[in-house]
Amino acid sequence: MVVEVIEFGRGGDGGKWIGAIGSMKSDEALAQPPVQSDMDKPSADSGAGKLARVIADEFGIGRGAASWPFVRFVLGLLPQGRFMRTRTMIVRAWGMKIGKGTTIAGTPVLAGEVDPRKTVTIGERCCINSPFHMDVNGPITIGDRVSIGHHVVIVTTDHEIGDSLARACGQIRKPVTIGAGAWIGARVTILPGATIGEGAIVSAGSVVSGNVPANAVVGGVPARFVRNLE
Repeated sequence: MVVEVIEFGRGGDGGKWIGAIGSMKSDEALAQPPVQSDMDKPSADSGAGKLARVIADEFGIGRGAASWPFVRFVLGLLPQGRFMRTRTMIVRAWGMKIGKGTTIAGTPVLAGEVDPRKTVTIGERCCINSPFHMDVNGPITIGDRVSIGHHVVIVTTDHEIGDSLARACGQIRKPVTIGAGAWIGARVTILPGATIGEGAIVSAGSVVSGNVPANAVVGGVPARFVRNLE
């Protein structure tokens, strides 16, 4: 097989462009190395290179263990309210301490600078609705058989009060503890240092900033004692 090659150049008089038709075998044509300009070569400083590095960093590629953004991406493929046991198994396999029989209805939001596998402990047979937001900078302990409604937020990070230039200064991290059998209603916010006793109920929309006695009902902003339960 012969491939025709057209070569262009200037005539000897430097005037008109002229073309010459030659021929060479196809093997010779294939053997010709492709010409690649410096602009075509991939660069670590190119936009694509930077994007690749960002994606690798966000998903924890090369760190030996999957990062939370990658796990969150996988969990996002599961429909909310479905595959709750599967979702819990994935989070448990990732390394978070979660007891048997606990179900998670949606992908939890884990915010903070600390690895939640070191700060979060969830007991057995808990029911966690979605969305559920945890600030994991400080320790969070959730006992057995705890029910958590949707849009619940647990905060463990506070700030020192600074001058007028920046009121929120250095971080203060405090633990949050929810006792066994407690029921946390929808849209409850639990602030740093709060402890909710066993069997307590926190009414929907409440903000808890201190200690809730065991078997007590509290509600309001801030949450106040309503009554005792047997």
